[in-house]
Amino acid sequence: MELRKELERDFHNKTRLVADDTHVADTRWTEELETTISTNPLWANMKYYAVERKSRIRVLEWFKNNCQGKKVLDLCCGNGDDSIFLAKNGAKKVIGLDISDVSVENCRISAKRNNVTEVATFVLGDAENTEFPDNSFDVIAERRPASRRPHQGPARDGQDPQARGKVHLHRGVGA
Repeated sequence: MELRKELERDFHNKTRLVADDTHVADTRWTEELETTISTNPLWANMKYYAVERKSRIRVLEWFKNNCQGKKVLDLCCGNGDDSIFLAKNGAKKVIGLDISDVSVENCRISAKRNNVTEVATFVLGDAENTEFPDNSFDVIAERRPASRRPHQGPARDGQDPQARGKVHLHRGVGA
Protein backbone atom coordinates (compact mmCIF):
# COMPACT_ATOMS: atom_id res chain seq x y z
CA MET A 1 0.00 0.00 0.00
CA GLU A 2 1.26 3.47 -0.86
CA LEU A 3 2.41 5.65 2.04
CA ARG A 4 -0.31 8.26 1.43
CA LYS A 5 -2.96 5.55 1.70
CA GLU A 6 -1.41 4.11 4.85
CA LEU A 7 -1.46 7.58 6.39
CA GLU A 8 -5.09 8.07 5.35
CA ARG A 9 -6.09 4.70 6.82
CA ASP A 10 -4.19 5.36 10.06
CA PHE A 11 -5.77 8.80 10.45
CA HIS A 12 -9.30 7.46 10.02
CA ASN A 13 -8.63 4.49 12.27
CA LYS A 14 -7.38 6.86 14.96
CA THR A 15 -10.36 9.25 14.73
CA ARG A 16 -12.92 6.46 14.76
CA LEU A 17 -11.53 4.16 17.44
CA VAL A 18 -12.20 5.64 20.85
CA ALA A 19 -13.47 2.88 23.12
CA ASP A 20 -15.03 5.06 25.81
CA ASP A 21 -16.78 7.55 23.50
CA THR A 22 -20.24 6.52 22.32
CA HIS A 23 -20.35 9.34 19.74
CA VAL A 24 -17.11 8.57 17.90
CA ALA A 25 -19.04 6.78 15.15
CA ASP A 26 -21.21 9.86 14.55
CA THR A 27 -20.37 11.75 11.40
CA ARG A 28 -22.69 14.74 11.69
CA TRP A 29 -22.53 17.47 14.31
CA THR A 30 -25.11 17.25 17.06
CA GLU A 31 -25.27 18.72 20.56
CA GLU A 32 -24.57 15.25 21.93
CA LEU A 33 -21.33 15.17 19.95
CA GLU A 34 -20.09 18.38 21.59
CA THR A 35 -18.27 16.46 24.37
CA THR A 36 -16.38 14.44 21.77
CA ILE A 37 -15.50 17.62 19.89
CA SER A 38 -14.21 19.34 23.00
CA THR A 39 -12.22 16.38 24.37
CA ASN A 40 -10.92 14.68 21.22
CA PRO A 41 -8.60 16.99 19.22
CA LEU A 42 -9.04 14.84 16.11
CA TRP A 43 -12.72 15.87 16.00
CA ALA A 44 -12.21 19.62 16.39
CA ASN A 45 -13.50 20.38 12.87
CA MET A 46 -16.89 18.71 13.36
CA LYS A 47 -18.74 22.03 13.55
CA TYR A 48 -18.00 22.28 9.83
CA TYR A 49 -20.74 19.72 9.36
CA ALA A 50 -23.30 22.08 10.87
CA VAL A 51 -22.47 24.52 8.05
CA GLU A 52 -22.62 21.69 5.53
CA ARG A 53 -26.23 20.93 6.46
CA LYS A 54 -27.90 22.66 3.45
CA SER A 55 -25.93 20.72 0.87
CA ARG A 56 -26.42 17.61 2.99
CA ILE A 57 -30.20 17.97 2.80
CA ARG A 58 -29.96 18.22 -0.99
CA VAL A 59 -27.84 15.06 -1.15
CA LEU A 60 -30.30 13.10 0.99
CA GLU A 61 -33.21 14.30 -1.16
CA TRP A 62 -31.29 13.22 -4.26
CA PHE A 63 -30.70 9.79 -2.73
CA LYS A 64 -34.41 9.42 -1.96
CA ASN A 65 -35.45 10.47 -5.45
CA ASN A 66 -32.84 8.61 -7.48
CA CYS A 67 -31.61 5.51 -5.67
CA GLN A 68 -34.74 3.47 -5.01
CA GLY A 69 -34.30 0.02 -6.51
CA LYS A 70 -30.68 0.80 -7.50
CA LYS A 71 -27.39 -0.87 -6.72
CA VAL A 72 -25.19 1.78 -5.07
CA LEU A 73 -21.48 1.86 -4.29
CA ASP A 74 -20.71 4.25 -1.43
CA LEU A 75 -17.00 5.00 -1.88
CA CYS A 76 -15.07 6.23 1.15
CA CYS A 77 -18.15 5.41 3.22
CA GLY A 78 -16.63 6.44 6.56
CA ASN A 79 -18.91 5.21 9.32
CA GLY A 80 -21.66 4.36 6.82
CA ASP A 81 -24.26 7.03 7.48
CA ASP A 82 -25.08 7.41 3.77
CA SER A 83 -25.06 3.66 3.15
CA ILE A 84 -27.49 3.15 6.03
CA PHE A 85 -29.69 6.00 4.78
CA LEU A 86 -29.74 4.53 1.26
CA ALA A 87 -30.59 1.07 2.58
CA LYS A 88 -33.45 2.46 4.67
CA ASN A 89 -34.78 4.51 1.75
CA GLY A 90 -35.22 1.88 -0.93
CA ALA A 91 -31.86 1.12 -2.52
CA LYS A 92 -31.81 -2.45 -3.82
CA LYS A 93 -28.23 -3.06 -2.65
CA VAL A 94 -25.61 -0.80 -1.06
CA ILE A 95 -21.95 -1.63 -0.78
CA GLY A 96 -19.93 0.71 1.40
CA LEU A 97 -16.18 0.68 0.79
CA ASP A 98 -13.57 2.32 2.99
CA ILE A 99 -9.81 2.08 3.51
CA SER A 100 -10.23 2.13 7.32
CA ASP A 101 -10.86 -1.24 8.97
CA VAL A 102 -12.21 0.58 12.03
CA SER A 103 -14.72 2.44 9.84
CA VAL A 104 -15.84 -0.77 8.13
CA GLU A 105 -16.40 -2.42 11.51
CA ASN A 106 -18.36 0.66 12.72
CA CYS A 107 -20.48 0.39 9.54
CA ARG A 108 -21.24 -3.27 10.16
CA ILE A 109 -22.29 -2.55 13.73
CA SER A 110 -24.48 0.35 12.57
CA ALA A 111 -26.08 -1.74 9.80
CA LYS A 112 -26.95 -4.42 12.34
CA ARG A 113 -28.32 -1.82 14.78
CA ASN A 114 -30.43 -0.30 11.96
CA ASN A 115 -31.62 -3.68 10.71
CA VAL A 116 -30.31 -3.21 7.15
CA THR A 117 -27.73 -6.00 6.85
CA GLU A 118 -29.75 -7.62 4.04
CA VAL A 119 -29.31 -4.50 1.90
CA ALA A 120 -26.10 -2.83 3.11
CA THR A 121 -22.74 -4.58 3.22
CA PHE A 122 -19.36 -3.08 3.94
CA VAL A 123 -15.94 -3.96 2.58
CA LEU A 124 -12.40 -2.89 3.29
CA GLY A 125 -10.84 -1.57 0.11
CA ASP A 126 -9.09 1.03 -1.95
CA ALA A 127 -11.36 3.58 -3.67
CA GLU A 128 -8.79 3.98 -6.45
CA ASN A 129 -8.81 0.25 -7.18
CA THR A 130 -12.10 -1.25 -6.03
CA GLU A 131 -11.68 -4.50 -8.00
CA PHE A 132 -15.39 -4.45 -8.88
CA PRO A 133 -16.13 -5.30 -12.53
CA ASP A 134 -17.11 -2.47 -14.87
CA ASN A 135 -20.81 -1.52 -14.78
CA SER A 136 -21.36 -3.14 -11.37
CA PHE A 137 -23.39 -0.24 -9.97
CA ASP A 138 -26.20 2.09 -10.98
CA VAL A 139 -24.94 4.89 -8.73
CA ILE A 140 -21.56 5.60 -7.20
CA ALA A 141 -21.51 8.11 -4.38
CA GLU A 142 -18.45 9.41 -2.60
CA ARG A 143 -17.47 11.96 -0.06
CA ARG A 144 -14.36 13.88 -0.91
CA PRO A 145 -11.77 11.27 0.05
CA ALA A 146 -8.64 12.45 1.83
CA SER A 147 -6.48 11.14 -1.01
CA ARG A 148 -8.33 13.26 -3.62
CA ARG A 149 -7.28 16.88 -3.73
CA PRO A 150 -10.13 19.43 -3.91
CA HIS A 151 -8.89 20.86 -7.22
CA GLN A 152 -9.32 17.46 -8.85
CA GLY A 153 -13.08 17.68 -8.35
CA PRO A 154 -15.50 14.84 -8.93
CA ALA A 155 -14.79 11.83 -11.05
CA ARG A 156 -16.41 12.18 -14.45
CA ASP A 157 -18.12 9.64 -16.66
CA GLY A 158 -15.37 7.74 -18.42
CA GLN A 159 -12.82 8.24 -15.62
CA ASP A 160 -14.37 5.59 -13.39
CA PRO A 161 -15.08 2.34 -15.25
CA GLN A 162 -17.49 1.09 -12.59
CA ALA A 163 -19.61 4.19 -13.24
CA ARG A 164 -19.39 4.32 -17.03
CA GLY A 165 -22.74 5.62 -18.25
CA LYS A 166 -24.03 5.77 -14.69
CA VAL A 167 -24.58 8.50 -12.14
CA HIS A 168 -21.61 9.45 -10.00
CA LEU A 169 -22.60 11.75 -7.16
CA HIS A 170 -19.69 13.61 -5.59
CA ARG A 171 -20.75 14.82 -2.16
CA GLY A 172 -19.14 17.94 -0.82
CA VAL A 173 -20.03 21.43 0.27
CA GLY A 174 -22.18 22.97 -2.43
CA ALA A 175 -22.87 19.55 -3.95
